[in-house]
Amino acid sequence: MISITKLFIFLALIFLASSCARKNLEVILPTVIEYKIKDRAFAKTLDSLSFIKPKYFYAKIKVDFKDNYNDLSFKTSLKIISDSAINAIVTKIGIPIANGLITTDSAKILNILEKCFIKKSWGNFADLLNLEIDYPNLENILLGRPLTDDFNQKYFVEKEDYEVTLTNSRKENYLYLPEDTLPKSKLLLNYILTSDLKNISQIRIFSVSDSTEIQIHYTSRQVVLGFNLPNKAIISLSKPSYNLDIYLEYDNLQVNQKIEINFIIPEKYEVCN
Repeated sequence: MISITKLFIFLALIFLASSCARKNLEVILPTVIEYKIKDRAFAKTLDSLSFIKPKYFYAKIKVDFKDNYNDLSFKTSLKIISDSAINAIVTKIGIPIANGLITTDSAKILNILEKCFIKKSWGNFADLLNLEIDYPNLENILLGRPLTDDFNQKYFVEKEDYEVTLTNSRKENYLYLPEDTLPKSKLLLNYILTSDLKNISQIRIFSVSDSTEIQIHYTSRQVVLGFNLPNKAIISLSKPSYNLDIYLEYDNLQVNQKIEINFIIPEKYEVCN
């Protein structure tokens, strides 16, 4: 059973560590989603947003994290090498306190304050968290892009179906209903576009199995060298007993300027408990 909550705990691990010359343009040729997204114009909008992405991406991100227990602010230097690696260095008052590296096959996090590290293969990490997510979608969320066609094909539902299921879930506890009465998919995905129908305003994901909703809201965007990228975003998670909000403000964006990622686990570091 998928626990979508753990996906965003995973995404927050790097941001929250403070509390514990090839072609520069990659062109993607996605297929139009025929049977899951019935609105042809809407499908084409998603395709157009998926069509190109930067080979290299760099940004300074101001992060405000709030949940039932914490209210934290810090800054992150984010580097992305497309389809290869995501690196985030977390700083507090200018001092590095954590360093995270996610690749297509592994996840590593250095807790600089505690002088320890977490190191898992991607498969083992995904199994440990019991989540169904892949590396490309981590990039897509950070770059304000649609999720992959495979994910869309599997989980997308129309707005009406999404909202009916969401409303019903707040009246009934699906955990105690017979299996044959549950919706066919236990994970539902829906998009909300901007008023001009040219950009994604929100990505909404609902987990029927534990009544958890994720909203990724791109409140403003910026165009850098022709790439449509986030300026400000809010990632919200809500479930019956827990609420989480992550506010992201992107600054100093650089695209397609070749970057290098240096990530070394010091010999004196031990495995984090």
